[in-house]
Amino acid sequence: MKAIYMQLSLLLLSLILFLANIPYPVELAIAIPTLVRMFRISKKIKAKKA
Repeated sequence: MKAIYMQLSLLLLSLILFLANIPYPVELAIAIPTLVRMFRISKKIKAKKA
């Protein structure tokens, strides 16, 4: 469980750093749905484990 959160937070951090370096709308258009998807997946994982 903790490993999943570690991976998600690392991915989140790398995405933020990536966006900080390349602040273009195209990157945001790719990143936002990815973040939403990741959030939904983490919620599903929580629901399964609970």
